[in-house]
Amino acid sequence: MKIENIRKEILKKIGTAPNKFITKNTDKIVIEENNSSATLKKVTINNIPNDIDVWLLDFELPISGFTPKFRTVEKVIATLKDNILTFYMIELKSSIKHYLPNERQTSSLNQIHGKFEDSISRILFLLTFDNHHEWNNFKEWQVKFKGIVFYNKRIQSQKNEGTRLYKIINSTNKTGLLECNSTFLGTNKIQVKFIKNSENNNDMNVDFNDIYSSLCKTIN
Repeated sequence: MKIENIRKEILKKIGTAPNKFITKNTDKIVIEENNSSATLKKVTINNIPNDIDVWLLDFELPISGFTPKFRTVEKVIATLKDNILTFYMIELKSSIKHYLPNERQTSSLNQIHGKFEDSISRILFLLTFDNHHEWNNFKEWQVKFKGIVFYNKRIQSQKNEGTRLYKIINSTNKTGLLECNSTFLGTNKIQVKFIKNSENNNDMNVDFNDIYSSLCKTIN
């Protein structure tokens, strides 16, 4: 088989792959944690406005030869409004553990940062394929990335971890800008917000408008 034919076949196969893990949503989105030992098992995002298009991308759904085994967020919510395609990368954490480099353990915040970066790279890769029937006119859309971390509790280290995410989670509104490096487009700043589960139980309910409005504000 010629290289040109191989390329065409791969593009054709991957072009249909997104339909396997992209679903259109209407009134609410449910995100569940597959880890049986997790204490935060489900986040339900309610009251999605009817004036925007919303999709849910499931990066944990196995697609042979295409899905990474590690370092992707739980789910990605894609919204389209006024020709702006926004990807909300959603991560669920039962507990956020802080470690300094000399403690020889990886901080939860460093893990989250890595998942954001890898997820951005994968989303950018998928955007090069326009076969999804809902996205026929996507070529002129603007693209934005935002990160949201839902968590139950923090296990605090004795010292300041010193990372940008540490500063964000300690800020008053737990919102800020984070530099993320992508494989294809280099370094970009994305908005990140931490949202604590006030009930500290297995389930968490959130209003979409609260997330949307808080991440539309100018933040540092």
